[in-house]
Amino acid sequence: MGGTHVLPDGCMDLIRHADGFPVAGPDATSQFSDLVADRPLTAVRFEPGLGPPFFGVDASELTDRRVPLDDLWPSRRVRLLAARAEDDPVAALVDAVRGAVDEHDPMADLARARAGDDFARVAADCGYSDQAHLAREVRALSGVTLGELVRSHPGSAANRSRLWPSGSIALA
Repeated sequence: MGGTHVLPDGCMDLIRHADGFPVAGPDATSQFSDLVADRPLTAVRFEPGLGPPFFGVDASELTDRRVPLDDLWPSRRVRLLAARAEDDPVAALVDAVRGAVDEHDPMADLARARAGDDFARVAADCGYSDQAHLAREVRALSGVTLGELVRSHPGSAANRSRLWPSGSIALA
């Protein structure tokens, strides 16, 4: 039985083969893989930074590790993916990724908040559990609070009472 060495590239992988759905974390060192070419295998590779939102875990928790998808996702979600993969593994993985990407776009949510929409309404409409959940996402993306970010944006509702929104006019 053979295998191969996988060189570190910082990517994360979701693999589907006869033994289930292993997730390969980002590699910092060369890793040996015994997933040989004579076994059917389908995989999705996530470029650095794209895997953590999909898997729901920080990349550092999976560095140089291989874990079953069941360790990261609720069992019901894994069972649904497995059932779909029985008929068409490529379509199942593509649909899983597409569904996660289409769920919500935090930057679009932020744009709505910046436009003056009520934060709680934006959070509810976009599928967040509450306003605090939206605020945590914004802080994770931007490094500042939702309120700070909205106030600092030149076109935000916070600047509409001014004749010239901050940053929109320059004098020579």
